[in-house]
Amino acid sequence: MMCMKLVKLFLLLYVAMQPLSAMANGLQVDDAWVRAMPPGAPNSAGYLNFSNTSDSAITVVSISSPSVRAVEIHESVEENGNWRMFRLTELTLQPGAQMALTPGGKHLMLFGLASPVKEGKTMSFTAQLADGEEYQFEAVVRR
Repeated sequence: MMCMKLVKLFLLLYVAMQPLSAMANGLQVDDAWVRAMPPGAPNSAGYLNFSNTSDSAITVVSISSPSVRAVEIHESVEENGNWRMFRLTELTLQPGAQMALTPGGKHLMLFGLASPVKEGKTMSFTAQLADGEEYQFEAVVRR
């Protein structure tokens, strides 16, 4: 019984500390989600909202996940009536800025799924910043 109370207390403290650690470098991620794919699909896409709550610019230089072989930042752009997708090498958020990664715009491409991406599951990600810091976040899988 005492062990369960300690586990619950630890989990409560862990959850309570998450916003504090997330705010340490000024980067915030909200509404992160990954598109559910049919079994056997090798790739998927991720979407989220970045916010910079700091007084200086924050540059995301890469994103990784243990659930995929590679994560790339992409942008879909319409040129002369044709849609093309370009890989971006980084995303910079000025102080106080927000940036939405959405279908049809900037987004994450997830290559080499380790297992099927099933609706309701969560995936862990780590954003590497230009200053050497890392920011961890979770994304829920949905349609």
